[in-house]
Amino acid sequence: MWGLLLGAISPWFEGPIVFAVWSVGLIAVMRIAYSRLRRLSRRTKTHLDDIILHALSLPLVIIILVSGGFILSRILPLPPQWDKGLVLAVKVVVIIAGVVFSDRLAEALIRHYSDRVDYLRDSSGIIHFAVRAVVILLALLVILETVGVAITPLIASLGVGSLAIALALQSPLVNFFAGLQIVADKPIQLGQYIKLSTGEEGTVTRIGWRSTSIAAFSNTFMLKHEFIKRLHRRYKDEGIVIPFPIRSLHMKREDLMLLKRGPSS
Repeated sequence: MWGLLLGAISPWFEGPIVFAVWSVGLIAVMRIAYSRLRRLSRRTKTHLDDIILHALSLPLVIIILVSGGFILSRILPLPPQWDKGLVLAVKVVVIIAGVVFSDRLAEALIRHYSDRVDYLRDSSGIIHFAVRAVVILLALLVILETVGVAITPLIASLGVGSLAIALALQSPLVNFFAGLQIVADKPIQLGQYIKLSTGEEGTVTRIGWRSTSIAAFSNTFMLKHEFIKRLHRRYKDEGIVIPFPIRSLHMKREDLMLLKRGPSS
């Protein structure tokens, strides 16, 4: 009876039901497992397990949905020529899930260790961008290889193109690597007062991979003037006498009267 009933159900009706049950069921199981794993990870001293769990959450959901879509394609009466395309699509989406995992893992690791490593704190943005670019580039090469595109000529073209770009952007690249060297070696620190060979001077306010900012004292004289004025005012309020060189002159009253009358008297 059940066989007849299932046989009477249209695949276009059965397929979505199986996809929904599969996807929702596995996501629910994943959430339950994640809640228990998070409780266990809170008891450990390292934060690496928390970072990995966070990075895996979205890629696992993507893989579950892809697997449900693959099962759906097996149930639906699709043309046979679609099989190869579906297999390629599943592989591509799995690669994309790996890219998402790598990107989330790199971002979480950089954010976690940036409080301990000054280099990461100052250059977290560029490091994350570089890691993301490398991961995406490798994923694109793997995807092209998966779909049957020869990547050897492409890699050679990229090498020649990179050389041309490096020659065209020689000056910006020199500044870029010089900034990275400053960030890595730390010859200067935030808050230090420096003077450049070109004559500019000031306090270092920001050190980046591309540029370093200093606050120049273009109003140094006005600041000194206001400081001295307020210092004198505060000394007067507190009854403090500045010990300048002082010479006291004592005179008799008669002499003072004579000086007051003047020489005519």
